[in-house]
Parts: sequence; C-alpha cells; structure tokens
Amino acid sequence: MILVAVAATARKRYPRPIGDRDSFTRFLLDEMDNFIEPKGFRMGLDLGEGQPTMLEDILYTHFRCNLVHEGQMPKEIILTPPVAEDGTLQSLVRLNGPPGIPEKWILNLHNALCKAPENVT
Repeated sequence: MILVAVAATARKRYPRPIGDRDSFTRFLLDEMDNFIEPKGFRMGLDLGEGQPTMLEDILYTHFRCNLVHEGQMPKEIILTPPVAEDGTLQSLVRLNGPPGIPEKWILNLHNALCKAPENVT
C-alpha cells in the first residue's frame, strides 16, 4: 500500500502528461534522502539486465508493478530484515543470493510520504 501511496503522491507532484513510471521515479529521487540511509546513497543492483538497476526502478518495476498487477512480491529481489550488529540494528543491502533491499527503507518511505507537502493537510 505504501507504493500505491507513492504513486498517488507522485501524481500530485508531477501531473499528467508525465507518465506513471516517470512521476513515481521522480518522486522517489526527490525524496531519496528522506528514506534511504545513509543520506546521498545511490544504489543499483545487478539483476542480470546488463547494467545495474537503480533503486527507484526496482521499487517501481519489481515491487509496485508486481504487487499491483500480479498480486505478489517479486521473486528476484527480497526485503531484508534488520540485523543486530554490535548492539544496534543495521539495515543491510543483500548482494549474494537473491539481492535484497532493507525493509526499513520501505517503512522510512512511509514517513517521507507523511511529510510530503502534497499530503500535509
């Protein structure tokens, strides 16, 4: 549902004629520092497509589209739970096995949506 809310908020920020994918990925790029740790971090994963697939495209194509159109989580990428390390919880990007992105980033994205000017009432 968070990704559906991203699409709706992105549409408010970037109205038509901009397409759904472009508005979605532009919104994520705008808000990246509000949900990704560390700030300024950019990430691409090798999904066998010849070049790294960037996070905003992963969230649109592999998560949002899979959930909306197929009704299921993607098989090629997973959400990774936090791991206790040195007494603190760490969010890890998983590179071996099926690649994974931290589930905390999705929760942080919820907070970014709540603070987006388009959603403040």
